[in-house]
Amino acid sequence: MPMTAPIQRLLEKLPSPTDRLFVWLVPAVLVLAALAFAVPWLRRVVTEWRLRRNLQRLGTQTLRNVLFPDGMDGTVWIEQLSLTAGGILLLSLKRYPGLIYGAEAIDTWTQVINGRSYPFPNPLPSLHGDVVAVQALVPGTPVSGRVVFT
Repeated sequence: MPMTAPIQRLLEKLPSPTDRLFVWLVPAVLVLAALAFAVPWLRRVVTEWRLRRNLQRLGTQTLRNVLFPDGMDGTVWIEQLSLTAGGILLLSLKRYPGLIYGAEAIDTWTQVINGRSYPFPNPLPSLHGDVVAVQALVPGTPVSGRVVFT
């Protein structure tokens, strides 16, 4: 019997199961909260990296985020230019989630997310102006433009 007294005292000094639960619960909640914030950010980073990698495969050389004079005392910002076998390809990237409805002759296009619609201006006239500005800088080189929705 004298042996059980030291064991009993040792057991009394150990934290209770409830205390042990809280010791592990707080770090677990913190880790889950960090993951809840990190996963969407990480998903956006990976998606952007994959998009850039695929767009770089379009041409032999690529310029990104370039500011050009527009020929009318202004400037145009172009997100990506790619040198291809057929000339220069100008890409205008639009990061719009959901469904996109539009046509070349329609002034207002529509983005639909979760059943709600959001109008936005047709991006093609702006793209045409960017193509004309680049063509003025490199006469004789074919320049085409595309709007890419991600």
